[in-house]
Amino acid sequence: MNGATHNLLRVLTAGGLLLLAGAPCLAQSRPTAGAGRINDIAGHAVEADKLIRAGKITEATKKLDLLWRDVKRLDPMLTGGSAAILADTVRTLCRKDPKAREAFRAQRDDAANRFESENGSGTLADLAEWMVLNRALDQSERTMTWWNRIRKEKHAKDVLRRFRCWMEPMLDEAGRLGDMAILIEDPAGTVRTEHAGLMNTLRRDSSETTRQVALKVFHDRNARHYTSLLLAGREADARRLAVEGMRLDHSADLVISLVKEAVEHGRPMKEHVNWLELSAAEDPRGIDLKKRVADAVEKNAPAIPVPNPSAPPAPGGRGGVTTAQVPVPEETPVER
Repeated sequence: MNGATHNLLRVLTAGGLLLLAGAPCLAQSRPTAGAGRINDIAGHAVEADKLIRAGKITEATKKLDLLWRDVKRLDPMLTGGSAAILADTVRTLCRKDPKAREAFRAQRDDAANRFESENGSGTLADLAEWMVLNRALDQSERTMTWWNRIRKEKHAKDVLRRFRCWMEPMLDEAGRLGDMAILIEDPAGTVRTEHAGLMNTLRRDSSETTRQVALKVFHDRNARHYTSLLLAGREADARRLAVEGMRLDHSADLVISLVKEAVEHGRPMKEHVNWLELSAAEDPRGIDLKKRVADAVEKNAPAIPVPNPSAPPAPGGRGGVTTAQVPVPEETPVER
């Protein structure tokens, strides 16, 4: 997508709607019609998957082509769960059948052409389709190459926010989760916002199932926020986020989530041992994780100060903040 940077800025600023920090996504990021129908797409995708497994490739291809048209109409930005399920099914089909792969490759290229069109008709929905079909075609490196070209631009943060559901898994798989840290300007404020959302959810539905799911989402999201900051070289900000999270949620589950995510991304730290001793000493998961962290730190982690997670964040600025040290090619054309 050689001409995409200019068009991206145009569509992001169209009508004065450039997304500001903390502002909601545009209405186009949600299904615009037929809300009941969008909920049916996942079920039809499962039926298409059964056809693929039964070897009925032609029938599955026709069904998925229609479903793809439906999901683009009902969820243009492809941000819903139905779009994700459908994209996975399209990937399964494309891996099995060259003709189907070629058909969806053509749709991907059409989306790129629309987005790059000089007449200004390209939309964010076209960009979304290009990204998602890159993933379905096992060609996410094309999205990554494009991201490398625009990640230093002033609108890169807006791209991540709008396309987070597709960009974050891609960046994580590429060992680049640290790129997501640019979304976190106020680490403690980010946790407070997430916690407010958790409390609102529990006020609306106090069932045990909802409580467990909502807490897991809260823990997992903050663990990823924390780890992305570590990977971006922003240890002080990561610590502020973790301390604020532990102030709001005293559970062993949060501490274990924070530490486990960091360890799995190769960032074990001395302070993790202290956190686990203070918050998860009696939890079998915490005991096992503490040994794993201690062993990893002894082998290859640098020694750093160990703060008390129950202490308030240090006052003042954010401290030294750096970006991920990843080379960004100035001109790397993306193949169609």
